[in-house]
Amino acid sequence: MLFFLDVIYNWWMVIVIPLVAMGTYALSWWVTTRFVEVSD
Repeated sequence: MLFFLDVIYNWWMVIVIPLVAMGTYALSWWVTTRFVEVSD
């Protein structure tokens, strides 16, 4: 997100920031479900 500081107030950031947030959330969910061991 630090890369976007120079252009944070452009209109298209209304689209980019939620897309980046959704992508990072999906990635964190995938990593969590993939590498967490389920105990019986």
